[in-house]
Amino acid sequence: MKTANETKEARGGVPSRPIQEWILFAAICPKCRQPALQHGYSRVLLFGFLDVDHPIEAYCAKCDEFWPISAEERRALLGALSPGWHQVVGGEVVAIATAGRG
Repeated sequence: MKTANETKEARGGVPSRPIQEWILFAAICPKCRQPALQHGYSRVLLFGFLDVDHPIEAYCAKCDEFWPISAEERRALLGALSPGWHQVVGGEVVAIATAGRG
């Protein structure tokens, strides 16, 4: 099983910005079909990846699997990069919030 540090390293290293700048979102694991919370991306990085159609990888700790998020999840994420947003994706409520905000 991968450790949290190995997971962060796979995404380009341990985050160096304050946690308030990192975005939390859920992606549906293709193996177990459960939502997996993602937390290794900043708003700027996500916008950049979405803008140039770069793959956005997700990770499921339960299955120890990485996968690129789906086109549907990408569209939802692009429309969701504002505080307090939520939507149902794949039958699950997917919430986007800046970490550390109540």
